[in-house]
Amino acid sequence: MAVNMELGMIVPPVGLNLFIIRGIVREKLEEVTKGVVPFIAVFILVLIVIVVSHDLSLWLPTYLSE
Repeated sequence: MAVNMELGMIVPPVGLNLFIIRGIVREKLEEVTKGVVPFIAVFILVLIVIVVSHDLSLWLPTYLSE
């Protein structure tokens, strides 16, 4: 859920963090979005790894509950 929320905060058109950064650096939204594209790709890859290997995402809670 945390990875999905982070991805949602930087993906246009609703990405709230994009509008915040746009206001700080006073650039066009297109320029800010171009800078975020590598991070979107990394988040999608991490999300795929977590979905495919659910043991990876459940390892820490299982370890801490022992």
